[in-house]
Amino acid sequence: MKDKGTVLIFAYECYPYHRKGSSIGAQRPYQFAEKLSALGWKVIVLCSDYKKRNTIDKKDLNAVVANAYGTYQEAMNSQRHTIIPLPSLRYHGLTDRLWHMSVTLGPGGTYIGKGFPYSLLRKITTFYNQLFCGDYSWSWVPIAESFFIELIKEHKVDIIIGEHSPDAGIILADKCSRKYSIPWIADFRDPVLWPFKGFFKCLYSLVVRKIVASSSATINVNSYWSTLDSVLFKKKSHVIMNGYDKAFFETVQPFKFNCFTVSYFGSFDHHFQDIIPSLQAFATFVKQLKNPLQTKLFYRGLSHELFLKHALAIGIPFECTDISGFCEREETIAYMKGSHVLLIYSIPPY
Repeated sequence: MKDKGTVLIFAYECYPYHRKGSSIGAQRPYQFAEKLSALGWKVIVLCSDYKKRNTIDKKDLNAVVANAYGTYQEAMNSQRHTIIPLPSLRYHGLTDRLWHMSVTLGPGGTYIGKGFPYSLLRKITTFYNQLFCGDYSWSWVPIAESFFIELIKEHKVDIIIGEHSPDAGIILADKCSRKYSIPWIADFRDPVLWPFKGFFKCLYSLVVRKIVASSSATINVNSYWSTLDSVLFKKKSHVIMNGYDKAFFETVQPFKFNCFTVSYFGSFDHHFQDIIPSLQAFATFVKQLKNPLQTKLFYRGLSHELFLKHALAIGIPFECTDISGFCEREETIAYMKGSHVLLIYSIPPY
């Protein structure tokens, strides 16, 4: 197959070096790398190694980058696609340091704000960082940029893909595109403005539009979100839906449930995903059965406590539930393939 060129992907979250809370999003750049390389592109992915986040002192940056480049140099030369996990600085600037002081790690690698007075500090530093620097991924930017500078000396990069959520991917893509005159595309796996409200939403929209202004186009995972991006950024937006690893799925044997099983996997956000109607339907279904124990509401994910709370409040008997926390990918797929019904919570236009 003719070599079509080299794609460089900046992806803060990428399988298999991601945090648990990003299990779905981390698959996207990983699948891009596999599929694009199969189509004739050489692909290099720079991602953040979750286990090494916020571990590097700034004085050691050059040595760390040199060591990482030496480690992956042969792979970049010989392989069709290479995923390179990089650490991040302990903090990048004063506001980033103050922000990290105001939070603690929560389930799945999420950040949870500390109580007062740290809550006030978090609001101030979040506001400043989001508008002038970047979000919690900001400390990874210097490492990834330094690695890119070394990479560009030996590899001609034809196009860059900047993965959003968080901001580091598009910040790096914009900066490197401008500096080296390389076209880039912004890939969004969520509506870019959904976490923000009110005046802050208006301010952040100006920031993200300025970053994405240098891109050639944007990508999103469904047509509605793509339409939102087209309106926001005033440029062509394409749809590439989230797929799945077909070869991997086929190797996993279905789990054998001993009763009729209705399942949901992963987190959900009550701001735009309403799980209540499906739970009400399941509760009604169970009440009509002569033997309710012949069916189960099955859940695995980081939101298990909230999911169980809603299920019990709706009136679903505890004995008809099998609800627990995060499980690894292969086990999840086995449960999926063995379930009789899978629930999907889409995000409605309203």
